[in-house]
Amino acid sequence: MIGGMTMERVINEQYGFIKDTDLPELIEAAPDMMVLVRCGCGRFTCRMDQVTTEVNRVQSDDYVRDVCLPSDNHARVEKGLPYINAQGVVQR
Repeated sequence: MIGGMTMERVINEQYGFIKDTDLPELIEAAPDMMVLVRCGCGRFTCRMDQVTTEVNRVQSDDYVRDVCLPSDNHARVEKGLPYINAQGVVQR
């Protein structure tokens, strides 16, 4: 499984929401996986390895509500399918 127990916890216990303490292991396991960043005035997707940079950029003008797996990636990882990355679908 991608990210081992951390990814399993993100999916099963945190309902796809990613905590800052989860990031290092998830970045190592799947740096190109797309995640959803929800802000006060919008939302966007970015690569897992760009989350910290993008959150810091947003927080200079706005607030970040949460970072999570988009529903398509959540479902794909949960079923053991390839996840969606910045270029498309990758095989594990």
